[in-house]
Amino acid sequence: MVPLELKEKWSAKLGGKLTSPVIANSIVLVASVDTHTVYALKESTGTKLWSFTAGSRVDSTPTMTGGLVLFGSSDGWAYCLRATDGAVVWRFHAAPEDRSIMAFEQLESAWPIHGSVLVQMA
Repeated sequence: MVPLELKEKWSAKLGGKLTSPVIANSIVLVASVDTHTVYALKESTGTKLWSFTAGSRVDSTPTMTGGLVLFGSSDGWAYCLRATDGAVVWRFHAAPEDRSIMAFEQLESAWPIHGSVLVQMA
């Protein structure tokens, strides 16, 4: 049951336009679109656990599954990070070639990856 009077538990100053957050395994994930950065915060306190800066804008909420964080970037890469520390597990260049264009006053791939990464469980 949700109480009638809500109180702020914590806040974090990350800056920029933020995506919607996702919470899993006591970690809050959110991306700062124009700074190309994905943040992981501790759910109970809002303390920053780690951050990762991609090659271009990250315009959608990251996906978390099985201890991994997945997201696409406007640089044409799909990224997979370890949820505990933000280390790169792998990245995949989804663009057919490395070609950049100007968009939103920034360089990005001619084939950006927009939207959250969908994970299909077998």
